[in-house]
Amino acid sequence: MFESNLNHSTTINASLWSLPWETRLYLILGILAFVFNHKISKSVIIIAICSYLFYMLNYWFNFTGQNLQTFIRVFTLFFIGSSFFFLKDKIVMNYNRKDFFFITLSLVIYFILLILEDKKLLFIFYNLTLGYFVLYLAYFPSKNLIKFNNIGDYSYGLYIYSFPIQQAICVSLPNMNLIPFFIVSFSITLICAILSWHFIEKPCLKMKTKF
Repeated sequence: MFESNLNHSTTINASLWSLPWETRLYLILGILAFVFNHKISKSVIIIAICSYLFYMLNYWFNFTGQNLQTFIRVFTLFFIGSSFFFLKDKIVMNYNRKDFFFITLSLVIYFILLILEDKKLLFIFYNLTLGYFVLYLAYFPSKNLIKFNNIGDYSYGLYIYSFPIQQAICVSLPNMNLIPFFIVSFSITLICAILSWHFIEKPCLKMKTKF
């Protein structure tokens, strides 16, 4: 279908790569919830800590080989995110001067490690801080950002539909320059994301209370 494209000529939608992993990991989480019941939070936190340590050791010494690298990475990040959910009452986000100082200091350290090209220390620091940074920005107390959420959550639709739409535009209009390409692809993707949210995602989310 996209054989004439210079890049990803055999790929229809690369954005879907994570869905099989997500399905497996949510299934594992469901099994843990069934087995450990009210102790699920402690179990998830322990698994997250152990998998993170294993992830770091494997990065340094690579004793599993390349075949298990992806599984170890997504497994670790998934359970770190799950731990954040169970620890949501203990994760401090005050948005005061002290917080901004530590955020700024962390960013400075991050850029210093980038400049020094110390990949191993950068890898450890990146994985330790990324989750908190994402939550810090996501819950930043800005009225304007919150108002945008009232319109609809189009982020997942933008992520899912962007790749095949971009591929189709590359086939149909192969000589299009970058800026027009961005405008056209983003506009079409946004329309699909809006329709997806209101007619597929939002109705499906309402169904979760019934099961």
